[in-house]
Amino acid sequence: MKVSHNELTGLCRRAFEGLGFHAGDHEDAADMVVWLEQHGLGGVDALRRGMDHLATTDRSAMSRPFEDTSLAVIDGAGNSVLVVGSLAADLAYAKARRKGLSVVKVQNCYNRILMLGYLARCARRGMNLLAFWRNSEDPVVVEQVVSIRAYEEYPTLLLYEVEDPDDNLTRNRSVTLVASPHFSMLQSLHPNPDEANLLQVLDPEDFQRQSRRVLDEGMEVDEDLWARLKDLSALTLVEATEASRLRGAGEGGVQSND
Repeated sequence: MKVSHNELTGLCRRAFEGLGFHAGDHEDAADMVVWLEQHGLGGVDALRRGMDHLATTDRSAMSRPFEDTSLAVIDGAGNSVLVVGSLAADLAYAKARRKGLSVVKVQNCYNRILMLGYLARCARRGMNLLAFWRNSEDPVVVEQVVSIRAYEEYPTLLLYEVEDPDDNLTRNRSVTLVASPHFSMLQSLHPNPDEANLLQVLDPEDFQRQSRRVLDEGMEVDEDLWARLKDLSALTLVEATEASRLRGAGEGGVQSND
C-alpha cells in the first residue's frame, strides 16, 4: 500500500511511543525510519525485520564501558540503533565541539543502516562525520562507509565486499562514528584495495533524486506492518474518563508515556 511521508511519520511516532520510547525518542526513531525510506534505503523493511526485537529488548541495559574527553564506547545491549543512535551522534558531536575530533563506537546493536539519518541531522549542525560498520551477508561480508560534510543535506555511501575472517567489527555488531568540525572526512576511509571490492556508491545526487521521487509517488508499506504499527499506536490511547476530558484528551486522545 502507498502512504505519504506525513502518514508514515505520524504512525511510526505513535507506534514507538506505544513501545515505550521516551518523549522525544519516539519522534527521533520515527524520523530515522522515514528518512531511510525516503532515500531508498529500506527504512520500512529495516523496521519490519527488527519489530519483534524492538518489543522485547531492554533499553535500560545500555551502558558506556569506556569514555574520556574525545573517545567513547557504548554497549547497545542488543538494542536497535533506533534506541542508541541519537545518543551516539549527540555524544560524537559534543566531544568533537570540545576537542576538535571525536570517535564513538557502539557495540552490540542492530539496524545500523538507520544511523545515516542521525548523521545527516548532525551534519546540519556544522559537523563533518564518517561512520562505518560490517554486515555478514552470506556468503560475503559487506563494509558500509558513510560520510557527510558539515551543513550538507545528503551523505555519500560506499559498499565494499571485504575479506573478513572472524572480524570483531562483524561479530560485535558495532558501528564506529568519527566527527570533526574542522575538516572534511568525505570518502577518507577506504579498505585496502587488495582486500576489498567496491560494490556500490551512492552520492548526494542519488539521495536527492530518490527523495524527490518518493515525495512525489509516496512510500510503499506492507499492509501487515501497517496494521501492526496501528495496533502499537493504540497503546497510547487513554480512556475517555472525566479526568482525561479535563486534560483535553477526550475520546481517543493521546497521552505521553513519560
